[in-house]
Amino acid sequence: MVKHSSVTPYYYHVQTEFERFWSARHVQTRRILFIFGLGFDPRCVPAFRLAARVLSNAERLNTVCLRFKNPLDDNLAENTEGTHDSLKDIDQISWGLNAAKYHHDHLEVNLFDSKGTYDGHKKLVSDFTAEFGNTLRDYTDVVIDISAFPRSLMYALLTRVQEQLTPMQNLFAVLSEVPVPVDIREQGYSDPHYIIPPGSRGDGDGGREPMIWIPILGGSTERLHNIYTYLSPKEVFPIVPFPTQDPRTGDHIVLRSRKLFDDWHVPFSNIMYACGDVPFDIYRKIHDIVERYRSFMSTDRMVVSALSGRSLSLGVLLAAWLHNLPVCQIQPKTYKLISPSRDDLKRATARANVTLYWLSGEIYQ
Repeated sequence: MVKHSSVTPYYYHVQTEFERFWSARHVQTRRILFIFGLGFDPRCVPAFRLAARVLSNAERLNTVCLRFKNPLDDNLAENTEGTHDSLKDIDQISWGLNAAKYHHDHLEVNLFDSKGTYDGHKKLVSDFTAEFGNTLRDYTDVVIDISAFPRSLMYALLTRVQEQLTPMQNLFAVLSEVPVPVDIREQGYSDPHYIIPPGSRGDGDGGREPMIWIPILGGSTERLHNIYTYLSPKEVFPIVPFPTQDPRTGDHIVLRSRKLFDDWHVPFSNIMYACGDVPFDIYRKIHDIVERYRSFMSTDRMVVSALSGRSLSLGVLLAAWLHNLPVCQIQPKTYKLISPSRDDLKRATARANVTLYWLSGEIYQ
């Protein structure tokens, strides 16, 4: 499990604009590793473009492009075309960087094995550690752009990197958000799996059943149902993102989930709300539940799952790190961009808001 400091990120957090933060950071003295995921979603480009401009004067800048491959994707042709388009943008940006101070690597990650079994997060951690694990100690700062990361892979990589960094090395997550609603439909799911398994079972299979499940709601109720069936928890504490930019989002989520809550006998008093724009509020809600029950229950029997957006997913991960909570997720087999069109979404990335989250390092010491 991940080591953590006694200082909690809810009270001492940095969530700020990427450029504003680094402009006051004496970049020329920093050795920076910038990691990002490449996919059909053009939101994987803005943070890299900004990093190439803002971090170009760093003492050292290395970037790693993780390309996710999924042969089971029913929308493979369209998504592959989108990925190639994003890759052209990435290549064009990287060509303009100072070759003396800059190095760029690619790493391909297969989400499913030849039998159709999902093992993408394990494959990512294994391949990344083999390629770059021994060099992490050379950097003052590691920045991971999660804008195009599947949640399971995002959690696995952030956790492994955080484990390997020293307390004075900084780990940041970066997220690019566009000023238009984005609807990406998921189809088909892997079996639920532990990204961070319970401490009492090394591989996440067997051991005692979880007593408490804390899902952060959003997206498909099929994911919610499948994870519940896999875990069979004794009690559920759903967290609903509210308030959000759309004030009806929370209502829609609760209405979609109501039948499941009735079937599971979830009392209304168990349903909690946390700000949909600040991951540290999600962290605080999970922290409160853990503190309420930990006096008579070990934390390896409290499981969290992020079914929400990537920003809130960071709050779930921070709580898991601090309290050694198991994390259970589920991976879609197919993504399809419904709206806006990819061309419109690409144009919207020119106005993307790139936010930096300081997850661990010197600020927490």
